[in-house]
Amino acid sequence: MNISNFSYTLPQSSIAQTPAKPRDGCKLLAINCQEEKMRHLTFTDLPNVLRAGDVLVWNDSKVIPARLYGKKQTGGQVEIFLVKKLSAARWAALLKNVSEKNEGHTLALQSSTTLTAHPIHKNTDGTWVIRFSKGGTALDTYIGRHGDTPTPPYIKKHARLVDYQTVYARQPGSVAAPTAGLHITKRLIKKLQAIGVEMHSITLHVGIGTFLPIRTDKIEHHTMHPEYAEISPATARAITQAKKQGRRIIALGTTAVRTLEAFGAQDGSLASGAKYVKLFISPGYDFRITDAMITNFHLPHSTLLVLVCAFAEWKHKGGMQFILNAYKIAVEKRYRFYSFGDAMFVE
Repeated sequence: MNISNFSYTLPQSSIAQTPAKPRDGCKLLAINCQEEKMRHLTFTDLPNVLRAGDVLVWNDSKVIPARLYGKKQTGGQVEIFLVKKLSAARWAALLKNVSEKNEGHTLALQSSTTLTAHPIHKNTDGTWVIRFSKGGTALDTYIGRHGDTPTPPYIKKHARLVDYQTVYARQPGSVAAPTAGLHITKRLIKKLQAIGVEMHSITLHVGIGTFLPIRTDKIEHHTMHPEYAEISPATARAITQAKKQGRRIIALGTTAVRTLEAFGAQDGSLASGAKYVKLFISPGYDFRITDAMITNFHLPHSTLLVLVCAFAEWKHKGGMQFILNAYKIAVEKRYRFYSFGDAMFVE
């Protein structure tokens, strides 16, 4: 299938630059793929969309302040965007204003007289392997104190890390937020619990690959970046039992969808454990665990949009086109798009 099938036109003004206040005050487009119906709601209406017995599964990965700043030996400014921890003192990172001629050079880090970074070599995917002069607690402490919020480039305004973090984030490791969860508030959690919605956490540490556009003409040629994921035995047992009882498993975000599907079996059982996930879900995929999803509006040509279209098509033949039409309507009705934007409920 050609990537051009996953296109739509979006004006710059539709790209949300700041989160909704309050978080659960954003718009919610509720879509029923089988009936080809949609409702325009707000996220605070979620307790009216879900029902007793539903199982809501979210990704509890915590965003780290992955954007660091420094200087080259020549005095030029450098940005270091941490992507994946390789060892105590080594990371894979994106480097801005650094070329191959800077291999082995020393990069001085902002606000430190002792910590430096050294580009070792550039990988084929565009990331660099860099070695810091200190690792372990010293490096983690520096990142925590001096790292900046790793918002994507389409967000032009500086964002506080707390605004790019879900209220239930627990496990540090993501370099981008599982953004559908940004709409959840503690008061909304209490309302969902009150109507009998069961909630469980899984973990997938979001990497840059999740949000990068597909650069191949045919989506079948795209390869996902591996991302670390884990599911506890208790969560796996609870979700497996719920599936057997015919209750809906609702994934909060595409990262939750991919984790559930990567650990799921054809019989609806869910395994526990930890592994790197590189599952690419595209039209034709047979969903094993996920019955419905909550998600944001995604970039054209992104794996996330492809996933949502795949889910809609699995629910109902023609669902992919229905999703793309819903995107067009959302643009017309001035929904806010991308990380800080509005949400969809798709069933």
